[in-house]
Amino acid sequence: KSRALQTSLPEMQDGREIAFLFLPEGEDPDSLVRQEGRETFLGRVAQSQPLSDFLLHHLKEGIDLQTHEGRARLVVRSRSALEVIPQGVFRNLLAQTLGQLAGVELAPASGLARGRPVRSGVPQAVATHPSPLQRLAGLLLTHPNAAQWVDPELVPLLKDGDGEAQWMLALIELARDKPHLTSGGILERFRAHPAESLFAQLLAWQPERSAEGVARECRDICRHLLQRSVRSEIDALLAKAATQGLDAQEKERLRSLLSQRG
Repeated sequence: KSRALQTSLPEMQDGREIAFLFLPEGEDPDSLVRQEGRETFLGRVAQSQPLSDFLLHHLKEGIDLQTHEGRARLVVRSRSALEVIPQGVFRNLLAQTLGQLAGVELAPASGLARGRPVRSGVPQAVATHPSPLQRLAGLLLTHPNAAQWVDPELVPLLKDGDGEAQWMLALIELARDKPHLTSGGILERFRAHPAESLFAQLLAWQPERSAEGVARECRDICRHLLQRSVRSEIDALLAKAATQGLDAQEKERLRSLLSQRG
C-alpha cells in the first residue's frame, strides 16, 4: 500500500483522479470478475478509496493528534508527502486539511510550516523564542548538509554541556555522517530518544530558507554561541579574581579570552 501511494503522489496533477482498490491476495481484476461476476466487481470499484482519503489515513496512522508531539509528527509526515505532489489546487487543499489537523498553517506553495500557529499548535515558547542551540537544531533537521558549516570549535563546548547540548551533538554527528537523510529520516533516528519531542516541534516550525541563507544562519549561530561561551568564561574568571584571586594559568587564560573578545 505504501509503495502504491509513493508511486501515485507525483502523478497527482490537477484534474486527475486517483483511487485505491486493494484486491484479495493472489487475485487480479480478471480473476475476480470470473469468480464474483461483473456487477459485484463494479461494486468493489465503486467503494474504492480516493487518494486524498487514503493519504490522510496513512499519514495519521499511529499518531495521537491530541498531543503536541503527535501533531508535530504529522507535520513531519505531511512535509514528505507534500514535497512530491505537483504544485496546484489539490496540493494546496491537502496542505490546508493537514494544517488544520496538525494545528499549524502549512505553506501551500511548498508544504513547509510558516510558523503561524493556530490554537492547537506547537507551544509558542519553542515557536517564537527558540534558543540559539534550538535554531541550529532546526537548521540541521531541515538541511542536514548544513553540518559542514558548524564550527569545529563548537563541538568541545557541546560535549561539556547539558542534556540539550548532548542532543545537539548527536544531531550534528548524524547530519555529518548522513547528509542526505530527509527530515523524516532524521526524526526516525531519534524515535524514543529524549530529544524526539523537541526535534519534532522544532521541525514543525521551520521557515523556508535559501541555500545561502542556511549557510549564513548556521555560521552566525555558531559565532554567537562561541562568543557567548567566551563571555561566560571571562565573567567567571573575573568574578573569581575579585574574590579569590587567579593562579598563573588562569591569568593567562583570561588574557587569551580577552584578546579573543577584542
